[in-house]
Amino acid sequence: MSNVEKVLLSLKEGLSCSQAIPFTYGPELDLDPETALKISSALGGGIARTGNICGAVSSAILVISLKHGHTKAEDSQAKEKTYTLVNEFMNSFSDLNGSIKCSELIGCDISTAEGIALAREKNLFLTICPKYIENAAQLMEKVL
Repeated sequence: MSNVEKVLLSLKEGLSCSQAIPFTYGPELDLDPETALKISSALGGGIARTGNICGAVSSAILVISLKHGHTKAEDSQAKEKTYTLVNEFMNSFSDLNGSIKCSELIGCDISTAEGIALAREKNLFLTICPKYIENAAQLMEKVL
């Protein structure tokens, strides 16, 4: 089973959009599953259901940073490489899907009680979001 398939399986098993990617890819980068779930949990719904940057996009950025990020202030080469890869990833995601913003992707403002109710009523998190999560994982793999 591919990592992208594992990400989608994690969704079916109840992980959020933001948790599925670091949960799947984290162990390859020395990130234990519990920490992966915790650090990504508030990114769902466009960061705590504010509808901002898609949780799958945010969590893919975490994984890119885990692999390429700098650990020393003077390591400008690693910092620039990471920024370049993240920008490449975000641009590719936006080009493919029209946005990186959760509310624009799902067509619903989930920052309001009415919006979250509508998203749940229309089952958007299970019908629309998996496509974006799959796209994020696939595009992330390309830049890794």
